[in-house]
Amino acid sequence: MITDIASYLRFFDSMRRRTERDVAALPPLAAAWRPPEREGEAGWSIGEIVAHIGSSRLYFASTYRGEGWIWSPAEVDRDDQRTWVPWLQASAERFTTLMTVRRRATLRWCTVGRGCASRRCRIM
Repeated sequence: MITDIASYLRFFDSMRRRTERDVAALPPLAAAWRPPEREGEAGWSIGEIVAHIGSSRLYFASTYRGEGWIWSPAEVDRDDQRTWVPWLQASAERFTTLMTVRRRATLRWCTVGRGCASRRCRIM
């Protein structure tokens, strides 16, 4: 169980490295791939998923810091695979900085490993 931010950031770092490795290994055709026509996340391209991963990190960091649910636009071209890993790296670096330099007290319900709705909340 993760009970402190330092432990969580070590876990995050391992997930971040694996995600970057897997995205970097995608073939060039990945940028053009589209799922069958569907609504919502089921219809997202790989570029949209990558954009969401980076923005979600910053979204949850703003809440952890007590700033509210702030959505940061993705700094990535969803159709240009060359921008995917740099966006993941930049968002991870900003996330780590935001998580280690808190401006306000952490919200009691937003704790890693307990307190969130049935542990479904994961910051990638």
